[in-house]
Amino acid sequence: IGELAHIGIDKVALDTAGNAGAAVAAYAAAAGIACRVYVPDDVSAERVKQIAAYGADIVRVPNGRARTMAMAQEELGAAYYASHIYNPLFIDGVKSMAYEIYDQLGGTVPDYIFVPIGNGTMLLGLYQGFEEIGRLPHFVGVQSTKCAPVVDAFHGFPRTPYRHTIAETIRVEEPPRMEAILWALRSSQGDAIAVEDGAILTAAKALGERGIYAELTAAAALAGARAFFAEGVPDNYRVIVPIPGSGLKR
Repeated sequence: IGELAHIGIDKVALDTAGNAGAAVAAYAAAAGIACRVYVPDDVSAERVKQIAAYGADIVRVPNGRARTMAMAQEELGAAYYASHIYNPLFIDGVKSMAYEIYDQLGGTVPDYIFVPIGNGTMLLGLYQGFEEIGRLPHFVGVQSTKCAPVVDAFHGFPRTPYRHTIAETIRVEEPPRMEAILWALRSSQGDAIAVEDGAILTAAKALGERGIYAELTAAAALAGARAFFAEGVPDNYRVIVPIPGSGLKR
């Protein structure tokens, strides 16, 4: 957003299931840039409330995430499309997570990172960061069994029919950067795993018992790690599970 303000952009639009919309709306407000946000009509009220608090115009779109993206692009007009999915500056921002993890682990790279995957931007940013550092962890992408296009593509499974899942922000039926996501998982010798919504709720409860109030999409990553290491984590493994969202957005 800072770069857009620098080059004179005064109006942006994007589609989102909530988190990116709130972030863009907040920084756009601070920069004096008008913001219009398209959201699926079944997204939680808490997410919409946060976006609205920053003065953004909100457009609710029926028929899922893919239709929301299409409508945002169709109705751009004079607005700049500020989607985090395509913008390389966003990926540059996310890659700083890799350096933060590396620094906090005392200059070492973890063995595994479990990443909730919707559009895959967190995974792609982490991949780029660790590639620059010089060593990749094994990335494991986590999705809900009710919406698991990446898991299906990674393993060559028949496409799972889309159903509603409590993990709202990874409820993406057609990830636009699917090939890049699959490349990141495979080249890191990683994996992709789908978990039931019940396992996500159980993971969220476990996080709460440790003083972490996480949104359900974030809890999905822990559910994936638990399923992947069902027989226990080897003592010498360093495993990272990012918690990218607050439970206040449930």
